[in-house]
Amino acid sequence: GLSFVNNEGEQIKFEPLSIGSIDLNSLLPKGVIKPGAAQAASVVKLLSTDYGPAIWDPAASCNYDTTAHSSDTVVIHVMEGSLAGTRSWFKTCDHGTLGPSSCHYNIGSDGTIVQMVLEAQTAWHAGCYNYRSIGIEHEGYISQSSFPTAMYDASALLTRDICNRRGIPKQKTTVGPGIIGHIDVTNCCCGTHTDPGNGWNWSYYIGKINGASTLPMWGPIVQAQDGGLEFFTRGSDGNIWHRWQNGTGDVGWLPSPIPWENLGNSGVSGVTIASSIGCGILPDGRIEFFGRGTDNNLYHRWQTAPNSGWNAWGGMGNGGVALNGTPTVAVTADNRQEVYIRGIDGNCWHIYKLTSGAWSAWENLGKPSGVDLVSDACAMQQQDGKLQFFFIGSDGNLWHRWQTCAGYCGWAAWENLGKPSGVTLMGNPNMAVTADGRVELYIRGNDGNCWHFFQNVVNGGWAAWENLGKPSGVNLVSDAASLKQQDGMLQFFFIGSDGNLWHRWQTCAGYCGWNAWENLGGAPLTGNPHAALSSDGRIYINVSSTSGGMSTLVQNAPNSGWRAWSSHGQPNSSIGAVVADTDYFVSPGTPTLSASSASSSAINLSWNAVSCTDNSGIANYEVYRNGGLIATVSGSTTSYADSGLSANTQYTYKVRAKSGNGLYGVFSADTNATTWSIPTTPTATATASGTSSISLSWTASTNADGSGIANYEVYRGGSLLASVSGTTTSYSDSGLSGNTQYTYKVRAKSGNGIYGAFSADTSATTWSTPTTPTTTATATGTSTISVSWTTATNADGSGISNYEVYRGGSLLTTVSGTTTTYGDTGLAPNTLYTYKVRAKSGNGVYGSFSADASATTYSIPSTPGNVVATSANYSISHVIWGAASDPSGIANYEIWRNGTALVTLSGTTLAFDDSGLTQGSTYSYQVRAKNNLGVWSDLSAAYSVRTWSILLSDNFANLNNWTASKVADGTTRGLSLDTVNGSSLSGGSGAPSGRADVGSSGSNGSYSYNGASTPFAIGYIECSMYDSATSNTSRNGISFRKSTNDDISTPRLVYFLGCDGSYSTTAYTCSVYGTSGGWTKHANGGTRTVGWHRFRVSIDGTNVMFYVDGNLKDTIAEPAEKTDGVNRWYIGNNYNPNYVAYYDDFFTCMPTPPTPTPGAPSGITSTSITWTFTEGPSDYEQGFRIKDTNGVVKGTVGRNVFSWTETGLTPNTQYTRVITAYNGTLESPVSITVTATTAP
Repeated sequence: GLSFVNNEGEQIKFEPLSIGSIDLNSLLPKGVIKPGAAQAASVVKLLSTDYGPAIWDPAASCNYDTTAHSSDTVVIHVMEGSLAGTRSWFKTCDHGTLGPSSCHYNIGSDGTIVQMVLEAQTAWHAGCYNYRSIGIEHEGYISQSSFPTAMYDASALLTRDICNRRGIPKQKTTVGPGIIGHIDVTNCCCGTHTDPGNGWNWSYYIGKINGASTLPMWGPIVQAQDGGLEFFTRGSDGNIWHRWQNGTGDVGWLPSPIPWENLGNSGVSGVTIASSIGCGILPDGRIEFFGRGTDNNLYHRWQTAPNSGWNAWGGMGNGGVALNGTPTVAVTADNRQEVYIRGIDGNCWHIYKLTSGAWSAWENLGKPSGVDLVSDACAMQQQDGKLQFFFIGSDGNLWHRWQTCAGYCGWAAWENLGKPSGVTLMGNPNMAVTADGRVELYIRGNDGNCWHFFQNVVNGGWAAWENLGKPSGVNLVSDAASLKQQDGMLQFFFIGSDGNLWHRWQTCAGYCGWNAWENLGGAPLTGNPHAALSSDGRIYINVSSTSGGMSTLVQNAPNSGWRAWSSHGQPNSSIGAVVADTDYFVSPGTPTLSASSASSSAINLSWNAVSCTDNSGIANYEVYRNGGLIATVSGSTTSYADSGLSANTQYTYKVRAKSGNGLYGVFSADTNATTWSIPTTPTATATASGTSSISLSWTASTNADGSGIANYEVYRGGSLLASVSGTTTSYSDSGLSGNTQYTYKVRAKSGNGIYGAFSADTSATTWSTPTTPTTTATATGTSTISVSWTTATNADGSGISNYEVYRGGSLLTTVSGTTTTYGDTGLAPNTLYTYKVRAKSGNGVYGSFSADASATTYSIPSTPGNVVATSANYSISHVIWGAASDPSGIANYEIWRNGTALVTLSGTTLAFDDSGLTQGSTYSYQVRAKNNLGVWSDLSAAYSVRTWSILLSDNFANLNNWTASKVADGTTRGLSLDTVNGSSLSGGSGAPSGRADVGSSGSNGSYSYNGASTPFAIGYIECSMYDSATSNTSRNGISFRKSTNDDISTPRLVYFLGCDGSYSTTAYTCSVYGTSGGWTKHANGGTRTVGWHRFRVSIDGTNVMFYVDGNLKDTIAEPAEKTDGVNRWYIGNNYNPNYVAYYDDFFTCMPTPPTPTPGAPSGITSTSITWTFTEGPSDYEQGFRIKDTNGVVKGTVGRNVFSWTETGLTPNTQYTRVITAYNGTLESPVSITVTATTAP
């Protein structure tokens, strides 16, 4: 055995243990000097030789240096994992790229200390500080906001001992010597580590190292036989303290006024209680509790009677192996108590009541093969009465054993229940039994979550590990406390890294799910929670505050919400007890609460301020919703805005005040309020309505709270586009890009300002704009232009419905989408027209206009002017006109006769002779021009002409009455007028249409055709004559004559063409005779030749023209007697011809004069009227006749006389006259009538 006193004055004693004949030296750590045989008996197996309370578990030799060194610094580390995992890591050589590592001491969250490297040797834990420091690792993570008190306290005692022995300053520094964190090594010298982290309480830790009081270790809560609750704690003095209820139900606590009773410690001098305690109930209702002493033996104490005092402490030994951790108590099916605790050998040690009532010897229930047990046990009966107990092993798995029967019997072998994938189990397991009899366990993982392992059938197998999670942003840092509340639902509790108590509870009693995490507050809390049911079914929870006091949370009623936290203070051996029990102060008043909805997820609360008569004031108010605490506000605050609520839901609130002394007042009466409802979600539909617009519509939203819909918000592409009134369910979005998809959503806003959810996204693609055609315009006529364009396309699939053709900026026509041409008509000639075309899609979208295309219509030639038609022949008209003009030039002229196209002439021709006409007929002529574009001008105004009339024609066909002689050309034709042959004409016998010249004989060689009774002013005679010689004195030819009284012997006018030997024997003579002027003769008719010649004598009222063989030979002015006109025509001569001459084809041709135009009557008297008039366009008349409407000639005037006075009229009488012109026997049509009335 071993007994010694450490540097704290604590006596450490170990009872001897027989280990047989083992070589004790072989068990010494590497580097320890082997003792002699005399010393061997005093060596303690498995215990540290540097620090008695530590377990010796040497690291692998590859992970440290046996070189001795002196230390002036203690370096504090955090493992970033569990104690079991760290121990395993240091005992393994394969660390990959991290290299070898170790630490002198390693401390678990429950205060277990394991030494793995001797202090004199060099552990590899702090880089450049390894050879001057002692390293201490602590279970947990640098991210934790706090660490267990038991671990702080155990580490502090160790560090105090190291510092005292080695003369190290017991103060926090940033460089050695002293006490530093690994982060200080990084900051000053080397490495990258940042542990122990911000959650490490250096102030508390250094205080404990320097002798500050240790926090109490709170123990379980149990229900005594009378139904009252009792709870126990190990005080900082190593004694066990307790309190108990003064009755059952909702009552106060004893002892009072001294709030705690000291139940002492082990009863062994120098031995105090080192662990928390385990409690059990004896069959007769007495309470019994157990604790591990500082000598690592088990001690217990029990009541003398139910609800009574206590027997003295009793020692229960340790079975030869130092015990570790906290004992766990369970009751068998036959009401025997059993205790389970792990030894420093990693085994489960077991002591239990025999059926006789005595305690058994210690029984080693062992450990899994190759695995040490590293946690405290949890144990409980399952439904069939069999006990089960559970440990966490050094492999991080959950292990258990169970009885083979219910009662007094053996145990099944160890079974590995595993662990969650990738997670290390932390702390100690906790268990409960469901309403349907299944075992469930709750264990904290190194990920900060609660992991849940449970039977899937009663007394049966196990479901897979289930992660019950953790509060948002909070890690779980304590062991669980769990129980079955009055309604059968399980609840479990953890302390979070925020220092608050958190819990979850089942949604039903039995096999079902869990409600969400709820924060029960209480911060700052530490240690592990303990829970129990009171006799009236309410849950009581005790937890240690960081100040060392006991904080308590109690349900308001069974299965209900929670009261405010209260405190039982803490035991203190220096004064016997602490009097800070909240039972002795006055409670504050009760506020009056009002609640009103502020939104769909918020309700505003307000209450009146209350006071407290103990003058401690109001520290704060607690606000409860539906029975659960939701907020704590300062005592000066009388309002609270509750948010995150469900819409259109009624919530019930109450408020209570807490005094400055920590006492709570009575809750206010419940007050209800209903959150505003959220408008229903509309269904939105987007439809393209153009290239830059989309029409959006949606179903009307409703709102259950009666505030109606105030407006709708329309979003496009995730951004607010517009807000419209609540009665509007459509919106037109404009200004968009073409052929582009847009996405919309709509939400409603209620009259209370609450927004509903957005509709599902709805999308539409704007219509595309048709492509722009290319347009071409081409003139096709004077009034037509052909427009054509390229085919347009459209990307949105609606096709091209039509094209619009614009002229001069205005819509001209619309054609189908398959048409790409248009003929424009009705245009003005020689005019520039500009066109553009645009396409329209099947969706009605217009594309851009094409570029302008222009064309100029063909020009129309000007109409030929001054068209004049004349006729100087019985079968020919002569037409002349003025030249037309055109920008393209004149290609042709077209002559129309009597409304029908007659002939086409070149564009340079301005005259045309129309032949083959009918004598004495009227012809109307028009002319039009054609330009080089093929365009015709309008027809000119019509100009009418009348062909001359043949008054006499003689072709000498009746040769029986004539002497037929052969002429020089050998033909028999014509008439020979000579002294020999002419005698047969004497007396005119057989002469065709003629008579012998008056006073002439049959042999005078001339023949006179009877002329008209009325003379002619205009006309011509023509005849063929055969000249038999080129020179002689012959007198043969043709002539016009006018004789007074038709007396040939007294001629007034003679126009002669032919042979006049008296004037020229070799030339044809042109002769004019007038009484007033005599003869005028010219030998201009051309040289005589033998043969036939065609002679013509033509008069126009001014001149006499002489033609030989169609050629004009001479022109001689008519003498003054021309006004008399001519009335006879001759062949031959009235002189003896002496020579033979032949004649053939004689005719005379005269024009009919045009109709005159009457003028205004003048010189009107009561008996006379002067009628005036003008001649027609051709000066063809010999005179004019004035007629009445019956055709009776009233008067006649001669040539170029344009008025006539009619006399002998009746006064004051209206007279109507017409005018005609005459030329010999030819007379014009009558003129229009003219009327005049004589004066009265």
